[in-house]
Amino acid sequence: MKSSILILFITLLYINFFGILNISNTILLISLLPFIATGLRKNIMFKNILVWFMIGLICNMISCYIYRGQDYFSSFKAMPIYFYILSYFLFAKLNPTLSTLNSAILYLIIIFDVIYITQFILLQIGIIFLPLNEELYSEAGSSARFRMIASGLVSLGVFWGCNRYILKKDFFSIAVCILSFIVIFLMAFRTMVFFSILFSGLLIIRLQGFSKKTLGIFIIGIIAFLLLLNIPIISEKFDYMWEKQFGSEAQTLNNKDYIRNVTLFYYINDHFKSILEYIFGSGLPFIDHPYHKEIDFLGEQGIFFQDWGLLGLSWMLGIIPVGCMIWYSIKAAITKVDRSYYYIGVWFIYLVVSSITTSEFYREGNFVIQALCLFFIHKAHQIYKNKQRIKN
Repeated sequence: MKSSILILFITLLYINFFGILNISNTILLISLLPFIATGLRKNIMFKNILVWFMIGLICNMISCYIYRGQDYFSSFKAMPIYFYILSYFLFAKLNPTLSTLNSAILYLIIIFDVIYITQFILLQIGIIFLPLNEELYSEAGSSARFRMIASGLVSLGVFWGCNRYILKKDFFSIAVCILSFIVIFLMAFRTMVFFSILFSGLLIIRLQGFSKKTLGIFIIGIIAFLLLLNIPIISEKFDYMWEKQFGSEAQTLNNKDYIRNVTLFYYINDHFKSILEYIFGSGLPFIDHPYHKEIDFLGEQGIFFQDWGLLGLSWMLGIIPVGCMIWYSIKAAITKVDRSYYYIGVWFIYLVVSSITTSEFYREGNFVIQALCLFFIHKAHQIYKNKQRIKN
């Protein structure tokens, strides 16, 4: 129990307690340096991928300096959230047990869901205790939409609940799954809703194959979904997403004037100054630098690289770091672990696929959660190998 609380506390610290605190990124990242130094000397899974990730970030800073004139320190200050994936080495140093990691992840999921729902309720009466983007919650009342730091936890909660329910058949698993799914609906992002349902189905099939039991679970899931739609706020969010997808002013890629299509055309045809800048990325702009004013002007026109998810991030951060993100996600998904932990690998693939047109993969705080889950996979695989060795 004490070990789980320690891992929970450390994780919360590095995500600034979901933004409730405001500890300097410089302080937090410097505190990781000793663990990175020792971790690089160890033979641990994902180490080489993260080394290439760091090389890619360094190349990106050089590219930004050459083509956009932004100094290295400014580039570093513009991308602190990406360096938090290196907290993987901190978890490797602490080396908690698999049970400890699983408990800490569960606590994080529940805390996230409770805080999100609490803030949503309080927002209706004008009380705000989280650092929210005003553009997302400016709409009145229940129409408000907002993100929380480490938002990846909510989808992780859906898969955690599905995985455990298939194996344990307990009410608690269903409660965690439904609670997390409600939060996804309150966020009202179509991609997250669709892919969380799709990958939950794939996880269930992976765990118990095609059978009458699987069909029964899908039917129960559909019934539960229909019951949720009877809750006024859930129904309202569903109508909102339906209108955006199928309404008279649908926002889809089939519309040539859709701003995502405009953004794609700009970055492919007009943004880059050379093929090398395309490969290594033009860099993330730091406030008050002329390069920031250029990107800010694009934002005023509705052109945001984030609208193209990981592809958009590759335009700014370069192909190497983004390639590494996809690489470690696939590796996490195909690494052999016990059936109890399939949800982690499914979650990583969900992050990649759902980030085709969203920035869910690299939202603030999510790299700390990814680091925790990558070490989880490392530990789970070690135990799996030991069990196989004993059997053989």
